[in-house]
Amino acid sequence: MSVQEYLDKHMLSRKIEDAVNAAVRAKTSDPVLFISNHMKKSVPSVITKIIGRQILDSRGIPTVEVDLFTNKGSFRASVPSGHVSGMYEAVELRDGDKGIYLGNSVTRAIKNINEKISEALVGMDPTLQSQIDQAMIDLNKTEKKVMLS
Repeated sequence: MSVQEYLDKHMLSRKIEDAVNAAVRAKTSDPVLFISNHMKKSVPSVITKIIGRQILDSRGIPTVEVDLFTNKGSFRASVPSGHVSGMYEAVELRDGDKGIYLGNSVTRAIKNINEKISEALVGMDPTLQSQIDQAMIDLNKTEKKVMLS
């Protein structure tokens, strides 16, 4: 494939021209950085990988931490452990083995994240929260979400 065929196939000439025009309109002092950021924004976000792990919260109680990887970066979040307070809040999934963290370990929840949830969400746009919510609901039809919490 020639360079011109490649440019035409992916409509790169038009996309690059749009980015250059945006840089000129913005009168940016660093046009290369501006164009790079402009091009990056034009690509939709896609979840590429999800990795869950067990960590200890500030009180030494096991909880869940997740790394979410996309084509635009990686993101990390952890969940505080505690008692359910809202009527729509999911129930915590604890292992129950009193010999490990007094039954508070979350290895089953981590397994669910790394297998079922990850499989369902990889390929989705992380900015489309309602679609992610629906995928999670479809995975776990129980009222309090006890299957995957």
